[in-house]
Amino acid sequence: MLTDEKLGAGAVINVDSVNEANMTVAANFCKANNLFWDGVVSNKVNLREFIFEQGMYCLLDFTILGGRFALYPSVPFDPVTFRIDPN
Repeated sequence: MLTDEKLGAGAVINVDSVNEANMTVAANFCKANNLFWDGVVSNKVNLREFIFEQGMYCLLDFTILGGRFALYPSVPFDPVTFRIDPN
């Protein structure tokens, strides 16, 4: 959504503006904990607000650090399995 030029914001957001390492952690976290988003964006939305709001539903924080966008788990998790750590 952030980098695709045809269906996302890639025409205005440079790939270098996305923290790929943190996004990979977020993707692994969601997959390991069966957290998925299945929806349709049917109206124009503010991208930052959208990602911030939707990320919360998957227990992710939307961050902009050093000018780079990322999602990162907002709860403790095992860095090997990416499963939520209940302890």
